[in-house]
Amino acid sequence: MSESILEAIVKHVVGGFSLQIRMLRDFDDAIEKLRNTIYTTQAQLLDAEDKHATTGDIALNHWVEKLKDAFNDAEDLLDLVSSTDVMTKMDKEVRIFFSCSKQLTFRLKMAQKVNAILERLNDIEIERLIFNIDLRKPPVMRSGDKEELVFGREDDKKAITKVLLDSKDNLSVIPIVGIRGVGKTLLAQLIFKDKNVENHFNLRLWVCLSVSDVFDVKLILKKMVEYLRRISLENPPMDKLQSFVRENIAGKRYLLVLDGVCNEDQVEWLSLKKELMGGDRGSKILITTRSFSAGEIAGTTPPYVLKGLSEEQSWSLLCHVAFEEGREPLRPEVLEYGREIVKICRGLPSMIKLMGNGLSAKRPDASSGIKTIEPFSESSTHCNFLPVLKRKECFAYCSLFPEDCIIDKMTLIKLWMAQGFIHSSNGNQHMEDVGDEYFMSLLRNSLFLEFKKDEWGNVLSCRMDDLIRDAAVFVAGTGSTIIDMKAEIINKRSRHFLFCSSLHSSRELLDQLLKAKKLRTFLLPTQYKGRLDKAIIDKLISRFKYLRVLDLHDSGIEMVPPSIGNLLLLRYLDLSGNEDINLLPTSITRLLNLQTLKLSSCVNLKELPRDIWKLVNLRHLEIGGCKSLAHMPDGLGQLTTLQTLPLFVIGKGTASLGKTGGLSELMGLNNLRGELTILNLGHIKIDTSESNAANLESKGFLQAVRLQWEPIEGDVDPANDEALLETLRPHPNVALLGIEGYMGLNFPSWMKDDIFWCLPNLVAINISRCSKCQHLPSLSHLHCLKTLYVGELTSLEVIEERDHEPSRGNLVGGSGRQPAPSSAVPFSSLKELTLYKLPNLTGWRMRREGVTAKNQQFPLFLSFPCLSKLSIEHCPNLTSMPLFLNLEEDLKLTDVRRELLQQQSMMVKQTIATSLTSSTSLSSSSSSFSSSSFPSFSTYSPFAKLKSLHIASIKDLDGIQWQSLRNLRSLVLITISNLVYLPDEIQYATTLQHLKIVNCSNLMTVPEWMSNLMSLQKLEISQCPNLTSLPDEIYHLQKLIISDCPKLLERSHTETGVDWPKIAHISSLHIT
Repeated sequence: MSESILEAIVKHVVGGFSLQIRMLRDFDDAIEKLRNTIYTTQAQLLDAEDKHATTGDIALNHWVEKLKDAFNDAEDLLDLVSSTDVMTKMDKEVRIFFSCSKQLTFRLKMAQKVNAILERLNDIEIERLIFNIDLRKPPVMRSGDKEELVFGREDDKKAITKVLLDSKDNLSVIPIVGIRGVGKTLLAQLIFKDKNVENHFNLRLWVCLSVSDVFDVKLILKKMVEYLRRISLENPPMDKLQSFVRENIAGKRYLLVLDGVCNEDQVEWLSLKKELMGGDRGSKILITTRSFSAGEIAGTTPPYVLKGLSEEQSWSLLCHVAFEEGREPLRPEVLEYGREIVKICRGLPSMIKLMGNGLSAKRPDASSGIKTIEPFSESSTHCNFLPVLKRKECFAYCSLFPEDCIIDKMTLIKLWMAQGFIHSSNGNQHMEDVGDEYFMSLLRNSLFLEFKKDEWGNVLSCRMDDLIRDAAVFVAGTGSTIIDMKAEIINKRSRHFLFCSSLHSSRELLDQLLKAKKLRTFLLPTQYKGRLDKAIIDKLISRFKYLRVLDLHDSGIEMVPPSIGNLLLLRYLDLSGNEDINLLPTSITRLLNLQTLKLSSCVNLKELPRDIWKLVNLRHLEIGGCKSLAHMPDGLGQLTTLQTLPLFVIGKGTASLGKTGGLSELMGLNNLRGELTILNLGHIKIDTSESNAANLESKGFLQAVRLQWEPIEGDVDPANDEALLETLRPHPNVALLGIEGYMGLNFPSWMKDDIFWCLPNLVAINISRCSKCQHLPSLSHLHCLKTLYVGELTSLEVIEERDHEPSRGNLVGGSGRQPAPSSAVPFSSLKELTLYKLPNLTGWRMRREGVTAKNQQFPLFLSFPCLSKLSIEHCPNLTSMPLFLNLEEDLKLTDVRRELLQQQSMMVKQTIATSLTSSTSLSSSSSSFSSSSFPSFSTYSPFAKLKSLHIASIKDLDGIQWQSLRNLRSLVLITISNLVYLPDEIQYATTLQHLKIVNCSNLMTVPEWMSNLMSLQKLEISQCPNLTSLPDEIYHLQKLIISDCPKLLERSHTETGVDWPKIAHISSLHIT
């Protein structure tokens, strides 16, 4: 008996061991089988998701959820196996840790999981046959435009038109109320353009109120006048508006449409109606609003509530937008997909059109008569489902961003990359470029709203319309979740979370969150500012081993736990804004899949991990604002896929933990994009191997290069700096160049005669703290240059420009840009110029070839034709500048001589005189020409278009043509030592809205004529001890700030002060 029992035990053990051996032996085959199964599963998901959304079948929906879950588990497992294999091969410590027995144990455990998932997928495949889910090819994608269509609004139009054509009442208000996107504005437009309506009313006006517009009677009257006169008005007087409107509506039956009203203040409505009562009997106001309360308050009839389209009306509209000639598609799956869109859109015409406008033009086989949504489709001649699925996932992932959230484009693309959503059809495209194509595809189809662009026209950020975000939530299903305090249950199957609540505030929420063990994304809101305990962070890391994205920005972390290295699948780690982090754990270099490491504004971070070279997949190392970084780690240059490296710090000597990385680390990093700032260049000696190692000429993707030398005490070697800068020549594609702290006497050859050829695409130049430089290179023929900053060049005496284009030097790189002809205007694109702390600069002139120094004057033709912003500060000896005729935005003058302004006036007069003299020969042949046709002197004033003027640290205000300041909005006067009274001419600056006076110790009074400045809204006065009184009539002021003016303070005490009656009406008062 005992023998038989022992025999049975031995057979069981041997059998189990044999099974394990077979599993280990077949492990690689099982992995390959799982990969193939995943590819098939992707195709099934595309078909199944379409069907379950359309049919509403609960069983099918359950099947889809199981398929998604198994698919994601399989992906997690494959990534984990792959990551562990790579680590085992490259990391000696891991190989020691993973002894032979432990490696076998790990592989056995993985083999068991692979087989378990294969069995799950097999069971799901059997269920597929029940639901008849077939594989299909993605349809062909093209694009096309559709005209505006209206469906299902005839009854609404008739009902409202009937009320409008009723002439019994004097003035009626008819509100159309409905949610966003239901078609209120379009319906109002249909009624406004109706022939019966047009014939019935003598006068029709349309006023659109944007979301940012405060409901204001003056604003509405202004827009009415603008509509009637077809012009734009700036701050017109209220009485003129009232008079014009009354004259134009008097005795007429008029229709006024107010589109987008949100006012719920009855007093404002009564004020508006009072202004509009002069029309004939039967005049009407038609308003559109989302607010039922606003409609009730405004309306003289009950609000007309506009409802969504019926399902059939919605379907008809979609067919006309999406399908050929408005016919229903022949293929059943396309029909079902269209029905799904109709359900998502909930009867809202704007959303139906938005989705429909993303549909493409006719297929080559026109008999099918279908079109397909571009963002989720891709032209293909074979069964390539991956791009279709991934683009759909990209859109669904956007559901994580809350309503009205500004989405940074590059951050979104990096998040997509981290989830594996970015797919390249060939191996030559960078993932970021493919992601940009995905993003722009969604933007073109109006799934994103463009929010902000940079100066080169690149989209920087966007947001999603609420309706489109609802669609993203629908597509995402339970996979993505925003968690806040309102959340009651967290689906443990969810893979992507944005956590809006405090992790400390709800223990129950935290416990539920920790049950979602398969989490891939943990995000915090963009504006998050909080503090996470170490215990919570440890729990997040230990529970969520499948994380691809971990966002802990601005969370008050003092020390990153070493356990971070266990997140082997992590691809995106955001630790930015954690000011208390000093060092990162060495375990972070185990994150072999990491693509993005965000450390921006970790101001106390002293160094990067020594073995950072192990992060072989790192593409974005964001370290901007890491002010305490002392050096770069040795081996950084091995990360040749790196694209983002905003900061490179040259170390001094040897770091405490090993050798520092020198300039040679940049040699092979030729995929760098965006901006690169190299700090502490003074630590490099030209006689070392570091001198020519940066290889900036080969970095054609960089847009901005900044080269900075740190301040050094004691003697410096100018020759060393000159030789070094000579080797740091950027690629011709660079748009921004900054040089700071350079101690050479001369600039390099590529910045002198050759700059026009070497750097033809420069848009901005910043040269500062180059205290030994006596000359600037000639920059006038850089025809793309828009911004120029020159500051703290203490040895600079004269800036000279050549009146011819430089001869061609050695052009390196591939910009392919051809220079403009030699007749091109100097500084033809320059819009912003700053001259700061140039104590010895006397002038800026054009050097004319062949003209002696004696005759070198400041010629009239040297000017800044496009200059809009000019700042000159602490240049006490500057007496002459090129002419700036077209300043439109800002002029800031601090510690400059009055001769500079006098020189500008003189040049204007000479320019006019020269122009008139040169035209006398034309007068005899052209009877229409005369001297009177030439603009007056005031028209040619440098300040005629100016909006903001800032003057500081000068004796007086002589030399300024105040009478020409016809567009001035803001005037700031600081430390004008001899100013006793404001110049009377300032009263002609009738557009002035803001006046600030600071530290004018001799100023006695503010003149009475200030009451003539009807546009003045804000007045600030400080540190004027002798100022005794304010003008009597300043009723138009909205804000008054008075500080450190003792005499004025005494007169302005609340209720008791002598001047209190003058200022009591001002809504915002600050007197100290």
